[in-house]
Amino acid sequence: PQPNVVPADTRDAQLLYTLRAGTEWIAAVGRDAQARASSDAARQFAATLAADHDGLHAVFEGAQRPDLLPAESAAGLDLITNAQTTRVGLESLEGPAYDLAFVESAIRLQQQLLSAVERDLTVLQDSTLRDLAEQTRPTLQAHIQRGRQLLPELRWAEAVGVSRQDAAGGDGEGAPRRAPGPRTLGEPIQRDTSSTLQPGR
Repeated sequence: PQPNVVPADTRDAQLLYTLRAGTEWIAAVGRDAQARASSDAARQFAATLAADHDGLHAVFEGAQRPDLLPAESAAGLDLITNAQTTRVGLESLEGPAYDLAFVESAIRLQQQLLSAVERDLTVLQDSTLRDLAEQTRPTLQAHIQRGRQLLPELRWAEAVGVSRQDAAGGDGEGAPRRAPGPRTLGEPIQRDTSSTLQPGR
């Protein structure tokens, strides 16, 4: 190959690594949110995210063969770093602020994974991996669309510091939890480099 040109079989191995890493870590972000989200909508989104990405991760683990082994990729490492940063940043949030930051982060992580798939899809040599990657796109696109649909409600909830459930009366267990100041979509979450998390199960 010419200098700086990745061989085709290496591209396959690198995308497999990216898909395995991305789905594993996005599932972990979803599982975290299942336990911590304050609104029903965010919890349901988290449950779907975790279940679908756990399933995708199992598929891509099963795609590994002696002639197709994952090879570390910049895209995969970047996804892992961003997912770790997301999990650390979300630890300090609660209530509506957590819900909004979680959904925004889930959208960004899946856009990143989708971009990696779409970039390499047409040059993949392994037909099985190409089919699996193609089948992954609708799932990622659906999650991104659903997350975007949730944003207006979650932004409203964070702005007033109360979930819609609480605004409608809640469960009567005292005053609603106040959230930290609002964040804007795309604002990076500061990473605590002293913490290194594993996806966990």
